[in-house]
Amino acid sequence: MPRVHKSKFSNVFTILVGIVKEEIKVACAVCGSDKIYAEINEKPVVFNNGELSSRETLSPKDIVAAATVYYMTNADPDYEEFQETAKKVISDIRSSGKANYEDALLLCDSFYYTAKNKLSQDPASGSPAFIDGEPLSDESIKEMGRFFKPNISNDFPANTSIFTAIDFKEKATISESEKTTIVDIISRCKSGEFILPYEWSADDRQLIPSLSFLDLYIPSEDFEDALITMHRAGTKIIQNMDIGKTGENAIGNYGKCFAFIGKPGTGKSTMSKALCAALGMPYYPCTTTRYSEEDEYQGKLKISSSEETSSAGYTGSSSNFKFCKTPFLKGFERGGIVVLEEFNLADPGMLMGAIGQAIEKPFIIEKDGYLPTVRHPLCMICVTCNIGTQGSQMPSEALFSRTPHVFEIDDPADEQFVKILGKQTEDVSEKQIKTVYSTYRKVLDWLKTENMPELIKVLTLRHCLAALDQIAAGISTKKALQRTLVNPLKVYAPDVAEDVKVGIIDIIK
Repeated sequence: MPRVHKSKFSNVFTILVGIVKEEIKVACAVCGSDKIYAEINEKPVVFNNGELSSRETLSPKDIVAAATVYYMTNADPDYEEFQETAKKVISDIRSSGKANYEDALLLCDSFYYTAKNKLSQDPASGSPAFIDGEPLSDESIKEMGRFFKPNISNDFPANTSIFTAIDFKEKATISESEKTTIVDIISRCKSGEFILPYEWSADDRQLIPSLSFLDLYIPSEDFEDALITMHRAGTKIIQNMDIGKTGENAIGNYGKCFAFIGKPGTGKSTMSKALCAALGMPYYPCTTTRYSEEDEYQGKLKISSSEETSSAGYTGSSSNFKFCKTPFLKGFERGGIVVLEEFNLADPGMLMGAIGQAIEKPFIIEKDGYLPTVRHPLCMICVTCNIGTQGSQMPSEALFSRTPHVFEIDDPADEQFVKILGKQTEDVSEKQIKTVYSTYRKVLDWLKTENMPELIKVLTLRHCLAALDQIAAGISTKKALQRTLVNPLKVYAPDVAEDVKVGIIDIIK
């Protein structure tokens, strides 16, 4: 081939052939979605929460065989590509004795980029955390059986029936008493549990995002932690206000600011708006650029026509120069969540001088550049920062120390990511969503393997949504992925983009 193929070759293909031809003897008990007991050539192995243990030392071949069985018998939807490709490979081998070359590549890629990465990683080597040779006594094996609570059953997942060499004997059932009840944080938000008991003015209520905004929001752990922290702070401040405290005394020690950091497209701004909806607070997004000046925060003098003098945003005399309150100043005076978007784009010295005293005691700002104005007790200030992107500047240490609640917003977990794509797209199938997401993960994993962290920031959830938009419009999956996951890379590294196209996109069926 004219270019180096970027597929990750491995011996998983030969292992699969060996299992089909019964050269590798396998017996397996499926004991739950992530709990599997298997015997590989009569060597017992146990999978529990992504870790493999054995009472005997396993060869590399044994480990890959055990992993192959694990991927094929696991109900996790993220293994679907590996399972479907393996089915095709097995069918071809049984019918003709050989498999399609591109299917073999895709099998290896799925093993490397999707399945392998789902297992626990050894932080030293970066390889799957298989625990080889640890002794498991017969009593331990029996205890494992009791822990998994296997029951004899013939009801197995459809994807386990493709191995005629595997003796599927058992499948676990979980008693009702063992099931963990998980409370949906969004349901709690929509019930009004976190809405702060404060009476906003009619104008302010217009700026509170509706609780229906949360219908399309998939929360992260950071969202929940930020929510309960901000709810506690708001509750304490309202209690101070109820006993007559004002200004700095009402804010007390609960006026700390929040920072949401992460690569572009991870949902920092969306999370800010979701917090406003959940808390029932007005939302004041403030754009920050490298050209931002003090008047972005202190208010601006604008030239206006006589017809504009009655506008709600303008005050002053009949002069054509009118004072305009900016979103920051409005939220600062009236209360709500003020969000400084990408605040590390602005000049650090300017920003420190403009709002250094606004976000911490004494909580004042020089309105119009000269008039000291006290912060509303229920004004909460959040900043968002893209990490390591072009145009970013190191924020002033003195200023950033005043935003001590720092939440890193990363790509959601696999299941959450797929849910976000599903909620924010229409006219696409679940399979198309999974194809786009799995390809996105492959590209990122390949860039990580090739030590290109700066390019990882180029691709985001937005590009996955764009790919699905094109697919919904009738464009082929390959073309959509080319335009959304390959072409953006061409702007920064054309050769890398071509490698991604050849090694990942072109082999998609």
